Amino acid sequence: MKSSHRIGVFVTLSSLLLLNTFLDSGNRYLKQEEKEEEKAAPHTNYVTDHELRVLSFGSSRTWGAGLKDRSTMAFPGMLQGTNMGVCGSDANYPSMCAHSMVGDDAIYDIITIEYMSMAVVGTHDPIELLAKRLRHRFPDALIIFLNLWTLHQFFRPQHQQQELRQYVLEATTMMEPNNPTIPRGALEEALQLTTGDNWKFNNFDADSILEQIAHEVNGTVLTLATPDPDDSIASILRVAPMYLTDMSHFSELGHEWITNRIVDIVQAEQLTERSDRTNPWDMIDVCLSWYESGTITNHDAVRTNMPMKQFTTDPNTPGTHFSLEASNTLELNTMKFTNTNSNPQHLYLSHMVTGPHELYPSEIIASIYPTMESLVADNDNDENTNTTHRVVRNWYNETLPQYAMHAVNHHYIGEIPVGTSYLNLKTTTPSNSKNTYDPFRTVGILLAPAAFVDKVEALF
Repeated sequence: MKSSHRIGVFVTLSSLLLLNTFLDSGNRYLKQEEKEEEKAAPHTNYVTDHELRVLSFGSSRTWGAGLKDRSTMAFPGMLQGTNMGVCGSDANYPSMCAHSMVGDDAIYDIITIEYMSMAVVGTHDPIELLAKRLRHRFPDALIIFLNLWTLHQFFRPQHQQQELRQYVLEATTMMEPNNPTIPRGALEEALQLTTGDNWKFNNFDADSILEQIAHEVNGTVLTLATPDPDDSIASILRVAPMYLTDMSHFSELGHEWITNRIVDIVQAEQLTERSDRTNPWDMIDVCLSWYESGTITNHDAVRTNMPMKQFTTDPNTPGTHFSLEASNTLELNTMKFTNTNSNPQHLYLSHMVTGPHELYPSEIIASIYPTMESLVADNDNDENTNTTHRVVRNWYNETLPQYAMHAVNHHYIGEIPVGTSYLNLKTTTPSNSKNTYDPFRTVGILLAPAAFVDKVEALF
């Protein structure tokens, strides 16, 4: 490495994109020669030529949402790296499941961590835990935090804090009926009706949070320079090409820009050689999903008497998914967990939920027992021998019909002590209900060293 202390890198979009944005009759144009230059392949040779191994954690932006081919067009793919981005995710899931996600054999030289600025302030502890776990495992890796603000961070303080995206949806005349996608040109059209003074920018304190975490793990922060407070509209239009029209996910241009900036940092650090030095994982988590495979890959950690069955999440576009089904046809719906760590672990249950229609019993009762005998005794005699009792919600009736959901949730159940424990799932159907419910469907589990939230956000 160039030095043992890494300093955050601040970059301006205008100087590094070579992107000259200007307004003409309300429309945005790019100089043709600069547009062609930006379409050229990113300068990734330094990373790939030195065969440096890249690992990327992040949200759907890292995952590559909205791209035609995320495997090659998202920045982890451009760096020929491993993409651990998870759609609809914040840092909680990877911080709890880092060992399960990375494994025991893979080694990396460069690690990127990306979450939206508005999510950083609420997930400071999970981001810090993720970074520390990765630093412990890979002591020589270059860890880069991506601090890239989005257009969602602009709002109109005099209009009940209205965010930019909502304003565009209401102000543009270009929206197509029954199509929620914002078309190209709608942002520019809507902004013509405002002035720079109408807009304020909220940084959510992401700069200081990520700098503090980077300092603790000897990492570096790639920060997109804060927009000009005296020229908000120009700042908005200058950064807009980095994003799709949803104003959240990186465009192809945005992914190219990020790729090039990561390479700039790697070159500045003079990282030229691989390091195979690793430490044992600090904590062994067990995060399993059989949602797509129908296979429980770690029978040493979890066993069950519930049947594995196929189901579909959308009758109109059927696909094959798998779950363990808890139903009234089984006297006991149980799972056996073996915690081989020296400390208790925290159990999250991954299961299917719907809204606004009610497909599953509205609630499931999940109870953890120290022995199978105590579970049976509680079920037979109502002796309350369980150590944890949790009611899990499976139905979100407040969901709007146009946003109907049939998705995976991860709910916190309780603590799993060292050794063996048993989980019992009881389905509940209201006595006056006229509905016929599907069995409760479990599609995975998280046995994690920490629990920060009641419900983990991660869609898969």
